[in-house]
Amino acid sequence: MSGEKKINPADLGLNVSGKTETNHEKQLSRLEILREAQALSLDIPREGIREIKRQIEEKYGLSLKDRDEAHMTLIRTAQMRILHDGLITAEDLATFDSCVNQPVEIVGVGTLPEGLDAAGVQTYLEQERQAELVNPKKNKPKGVVFFAVIRVPAEVQTRLDALIDAFNAKESNPKKHLPKTEPHVTIGFTLKDRFDGSKKAVNRNVVVDIPAMSFEAVAAQVTARDDSGNRIMGADGNETYRYEFV
Repeated sequence: MSGEKKINPADLGLNVSGKTETNHEKQLSRLEILREAQALSLDIPREGIREIKRQIEEKYGLSLKDRDEAHMTLIRTAQMRILHDGLITAEDLATFDSCVNQPVEIVGVGTLPEGLDAAGVQTYLEQERQAELVNPKKNKPKGVVFFAVIRVPAEVQTRLDALIDAFNAKESNPKKHLPKTEPHVTIGFTLKDRFDGSKKAVNRNVVVDIPAMSFEAVAAQVTARDDSGNRIMGADGNETYRYEFV
């Protein structure tokens, strides 16, 4: 996410114990912090993800962009109402915490669009370029995204699925129901990351050596606020921070 950086909790006036008043005169517990968050994730050593990115760039003849950090999203921005509606529990957080320092099991690498091999990536990018020339306003390029598909412990997946089920049971409009999604880590992209809710499937055409990695901190993406409680926006209009719980 653009403008993303890690900061000290005190810089946001937040405290996991709920003992410190926030910039907008609230006392927030750890769960209450999440009600102001956009997403919840587990950090992953970026060195390992960068090594996978290096292998992809070499095999595909690409120069990929990245966010200069790596995390596995547990609850994504499209699912933030799970956080805001207070469906997440302390038991959920304890289960997510249990992943910290445990090995990251990457089952494979995927692409958006799905199934592209090296030649397919170049063909797709060229087709996007040509389409943009024909109609720049209508045919905005999306580029190609590479991501690692993660297998999380069964109890973590069970809790994630249960949160989706709880939200859907509470939401009366079927069109607003959330799909269950596979945990993944964005490796890199030719243009920008994509948040279209696509199924994150392994692409068997992408074969890389997976380095050993372990999960790090559980983190929430929160928006900085000024003393009046207004969002502090970056120059790109999307200034967010990563608040680490552990």
